[in-house]
Amino acid sequence: MHVIQLDQISVPANRQRKEFNKQKLDDLKQSILDNGLLNPPTFVINDAGIHILVAGERRLKAIRMLAEEKRSFICNKVQINPGELPILLLAKSDKLSRTQAELDENIMREDLTWAERTAALAAFHALRTQANPDSTQTEVAKELATKKLGVEPTVNQVSAQRQEIRRATIVAEHLHKPEIANARSEAEAYQLVLKSESEAYEAELIRRKKKSVANSLRCELRHGNSIEIMKQMDDNQVDLILTDPPYGIGANTAGYRNRTMLHHNYDDSEENARAILETLLVEGWRISKLRANLFIFTDIKHFAWLYDNASRCGWMPWRYPVIWQKGTAEGLAPWGRNGFVHTYDIAFWATKGKRGTNNTFVDILTYNRVARSERIYAAEKPVVLLETLINLFTDPSDLVFDPCAGSGSTLLAAKNLNRHSLGIEINKEVCDLATVRLEKGDDYADFSEINKRASGGDQASSGVPSNANKIVDLDDDSPESDRIPF
Repeated sequence: MHVIQLDQISVPANRQRKEFNKQKLDDLKQSILDNGLLNPPTFVINDAGIHILVAGERRLKAIRMLAEEKRSFICNKVQINPGELPILLLAKSDKLSRTQAELDENIMREDLTWAERTAALAAFHALRTQANPDSTQTEVAKELATKKLGVEPTVNQVSAQRQEIRRATIVAEHLHKPEIANARSEAEAYQLVLKSESEAYEAELIRRKKKSVANSLRCELRHGNSIEIMKQMDDNQVDLILTDPPYGIGANTAGYRNRTMLHHNYDDSEENARAILETLLVEGWRISKLRANLFIFTDIKHFAWLYDNASRCGWMPWRYPVIWQKGTAEGLAPWGRNGFVHTYDIAFWATKGKRGTNNTFVDILTYNRVARSERIYAAEKPVVLLETLINLFTDPSDLVFDPCAGSGSTLLAAKNLNRHSLGIEINKEVCDLATVRLEKGDDYADFSEINKRASGGDQASSGVPSNANKIVDLDDDSPESDRIPF
């Protein structure tokens, strides 16, 4: 404990706590006078030698009241005279440590307003994520529950704390709105936020229905690296991210290539797969609108990682995999003639907000894979499967985004359903093929010729243009103001 003068301190203007009950301040002042001060306020010293308050503003206010009355008090058996202030010094003076100390104290207090507690919980979670990017809401919830209870919390206690953190992170973004800040409770504020989101969404639907979908529909396919291109895209424009990125299972390696007719001509290392998935979560959240959906076909080994990291980024993940049952087996069992033959893929689904699907649907999607003779691309998904998903997640004139577009199946499905679409494909040959497909449809050419190019075979002529960055405008006469700013 140190004793300094009251005029040696500074209280930051951006303190988390804003309101102090006068009666409780008077009670605290009298308690300090009668019983002494048990825990001095906490400070750090800045580069100018000024003591900056970290935690204990209510105690500081009570001590100032005693100083104005010229009354002494006891702290740790030491007499504190009017104008003096007992303090504790924080070992670390960096902003992260100061914020952590203030949050630790505020979150444990019972006399906070609901708005103060909500802001503190949201800030605490953000701080934890900043300090440890791998931390999840569950881990933060367990830490808080342990601090509050003083013992190891039960699963239900952690779950309740996690739900409180999730609500707090949503409500905290809207506390600047008077109608939210004036709510009687955090629960009421949360419902008001959801209601405002719903009303905004309904208004957007009405606006879209008034427009002619056909006059402004756009479909664009870009050649390039999706990780880099996504970082350059504008915020809040995508309604659905529907994609089939690399699985990270070495599908491009020699051992795998010997098992398939169409080769996977892309980097399918686990490192590259995780880099793409991380970009989908982080940049995907930024470029997506409120109530957008994220649907990623993936390998089972990535599912738990996606779930944890999506939660950390703000997505609301569905806790079960969605199954695509793709019909008859193709290729070999994992150990030659013996073992189970793999006949399905899984997908990860999450939402930004609470929209979800347009109607109830089962989580096992049964659609036959594309026949080998009709594939442009080794990993090609059937258009009918993608149309089902687009119908589930979007409405006409919504924007569907596929950053790993491949043969363009997602964009074609979106085009068929009158949705705007944007795709990115890193392989130039495949991008060329997909461009022609989007221009002319699936019946335009002999697939055997296309397959030769897709598999790296004979470079036979198939009418494929050389421009890999072709933009397909379904209505070139539409005014510029009606076009989606991809």
